[in-house]
Parts: sequence; C-alpha cells; structure tokens
Amino acid sequence: MFGPAGHLYCYFTYGMHHALNLVAGQPAEPYGCLIRAGDVLEGADIARSRRESKPRKFPLLDRSLARGPGCVAQSFGATLTNDGDDLFGGQWTFFVPDGGLALPYLTGPRVGVSGPGGSATNFPWRYWLADASSVSAYKPGRP
Repeated sequence: MFGPAGHLYCYFTYGMHHALNLVAGQPAEPYGCLIRAGDVLEGADIARSRRESKPRKFPLLDRSLARGPGCVAQSFGATLTNDGDDLFGGQWTFFVPDGGLALPYLTGPRVGVSGPGGSATNFPWRYWLADASSVSAYKPGRP
C-alpha cells in the first residue's frame, strides 16, 4: 500500500481470502483502491477452474467469476507472491488509453462498513461502472 502508484498490494484477509488493491498514491503514502469486482475478458475457463474448487448446486456464471474481493483474487490466481507487481507490465495487463477513460460510474456507501465511516453522505467511497454486471449488491455493515 505504501509502494509506487500502479502496483499491486496483495494481502491475506480473514485467514481465508486474498484481496487486491491498486496502489494509487506517491511512494510512502498509503493510498489504494480495493478491487472489489471485475469482468474476466479473456481466460474465463481458467478463472472458472480456479473458482470451482468445490461442487456447486448451480453453474458459476461469467458475471460471477470476479464478483467480490476474494473472488477477484481467486479468478486471477493472485497470491501474496504478487504483492508489489507492476500492473502495467509483466504478467498483469491493465490497459488505460492516453487521457484515461470517461466511463459512466456510480457512487455509494462502502460495503460492510458501519458507523460514521459507512455514511453514504459523508463517505461515498464505493465506485462502480454504471452497467457492470459483476458488481455485487450493497450490504450494510453491522453495528
């Protein structure tokens, strides 16, 4: 999280899931963005095999391959060995055109956060693409 922008901060959370953050600040500044969901554009069969380690009642839909922080890491095969990886080179292929992207997005309260930090008015820090099918439903935090 304290590394250079454009790199991955990967950590193990709750003793069961890996999670990924995109480091966004200057070196030595702890700025990052949790990658909560995504669309698997290539390699859906590989992502599915990583996600289907246990028998399921229903087939795993493409839109659910990377729905939720732990599922994102699992679909992409990310582990602690990827902490610090450059997201724009090496094994990762994140592409942002010159000038960035102007995509319609929505904001809302953070998932699973209660108290003042979970206020949608004061902290609308959850962002998602308006038409993204992989974004999970909002779940409020427990007091």
